[in-house]
Amino acid sequence: SNYLVTGIPIRREFIESAQKYYGRADLQKKVLFLGGSQGARKLNKLAIEHKGILPKEYQIFIISGKRDYDWVSSKRNGRTDVIPFTLTPWKEIQDADVIITRSGALYGYEVLSSNRPAIFIPFPFAIDNHQYYNAEYFSQSGNAIIIEEKDVTKELLAEKIKEMMQRKIKTKIEIILDADKRIADVVLKEIG
Repeated sequence: SNYLVTGIPIRREFIESAQKYYGRADLQKKVLFLGGSQGARKLNKLAIEHKGILPKEYQIFIISGKRDYDWVSSKRNGRTDVIPFTLTPWKEIQDADVIITRSGALYGYEVLSSNRPAIFIPFPFAIDNHQYYNAEYFSQSGNAIIIEEKDVTKELLAEKIKEMMQRKIKTKIEIILDADKRIADVVLKEIG
């Protein structure tokens, strides 16, 4: 059987953002909790719990999803920023020192392409546990780890965030930046 590994299409803005990133001038350490839709409530709760656990130089940024925005926003403090949802998360991702997120295939691959250290907490109710298997693959990059939701405690997550802050970027997985072109070429060849 013939097959072609194409990768997952990444929005061009992620690629352009990664190429333009030159680092931040501030001394804050930015932790991004990337929620948004399915299963985000657990991540939002973890984010709020960490505002009092992480050292003072850690700034917490939360993309909460529309459903939880008012609740999360009411619990924030001076070093916690919250937005309900964005279709353009690449700036927040590129500005982060560590990202905590679920492990859907598309978003996970975009996070991986950013070369930021990531902690994937798979949504445990995903069909066929596919988020766990996505996270398992992403963790092979060297830039990501998995913590299953059943194992997450605020203390463990705080420890892993601090560890990931120290991690040197060492991508071991090839990120295919032209997956959209590869897929289009195969389709055009088949219909042509």
